[in-house]
Amino acid sequence: MNLQRIELLIEKYFNGETSLAEENELRLYFLKENIPVHLKMYKNIFKYFSESHTEKLPDENFDKKILDKINKDQTITNNKPRRIKLYLITSVAACILLLIGLFFQFKNKNLFNSKHKIQFADTYNDPQLAYAETKKALCMISSNFNMGTKDLKKLSQFNSGMKELNSITVFETGIKNLNKLSIFNESQKLITNKN
Repeated sequence: MNLQRIELLIEKYFNGETSLAEENELRLYFLKENIPVHLKMYKNIFKYFSESHTEKLPDENFDKKILDKINKDQTITNNKPRRIKLYLITSVAACILLLIGLFFQFKNKNLFNSKHKIQFADTYNDPQLAYAETKKALCMISSNFNMGTKDLKKLSQFNSGMKELNSITVFETGIKNLNKLSIFNESQKLITNKN
């Protein structure tokens, strides 16, 4: 069969201008084994069309069966509302138990009983003496606090030493840049040795 005719028929086929006889001619051509490489991509298309005639179509009741399956009432159980109710009930029960526990805890400490309220009383009758004792207690706390801050001075010396070490990191970045330069020099030597 003429290759130019087949190429013309393929073009007509994809434009939708072929007759049934020309399409049959194309199918018969592509059933052969020796097909040029540039036309092999069309072989599967025409092979499919020649084999599709042997496919069995579904029976006449196929549409009815599908529609019956679709229209069939199916009950879908949704357990989500049941689960939400369960979570709600358990959370309410947990809150009630928590409130009961708090009630009994505070009842035992007599906080709800107005007869046993804790009242603060003055320990000193003389305000000058109370002021002196308070001042003495605050001075003791201050001196103890100052003793603890003495150790923090050593920490500030450590921080100043760390600031001096920052200059070493600048030195380190310079070394890294020099390493890049040495790599450049080595690659330059390799290039010059090859030429």
